[in-house]
Formats: sequence, C-alpha cells, structure tokens
Amino acid sequence: MTDTPPVQITALARHGWVLPLALILAGVFVVMAVVGAANDEPMTGAVTDVPVHAVCREIERDAADALRLDRPPALQPVDGYLW
Repeated sequence: MTDTPPVQITALARHGWVLPLALILAGVFVVMAVVGAANDEPMTGAVTDVPVHAVCREIERDAADALRLDRPPALQPVDGYLW
C-alpha cells in the first residue's frame, strides 16, 4: 500500500493557495482605491492635505537666513495641524 493521498485531496492541496492569494490581492486593490480617493486632491484645505503654506514659509525663513535678513515667524499649528 502506498502513502499517497487520493487524487481529489492532492488537487485541492495543489490549488488551495489560489483563493487566499486572490483575497489578499483584492484587499490590496481595495485599500489602494480608498487611499487614492482620500488623497485625490492634496491642496483642498483638508486635514490630510500637504501644508504648502508652511513649507513655503520654511523656505522663506531659510532664504532669509542665507541672505542675512530678518526671519519671518514660523507658522504655528492650529489644533495640531499646519493649515
């Protein structure tokens, strides 16, 4: 007598990775779609947006340092966010 399992079990074990892999890939695409939709417009003034004004102010402060001019004040966070 041999120790090999029946054909049905072998086929199931051989292709049993397809469903978990498909579910993981589907989850990755769903997460990418949700994150993409949340960050679709990064300059609209939402909490998750890029603080462009604060970045520009820091560049302005660095340029003033390089030119030995008075530095403008740094922007302070409002409720923990730089608007």
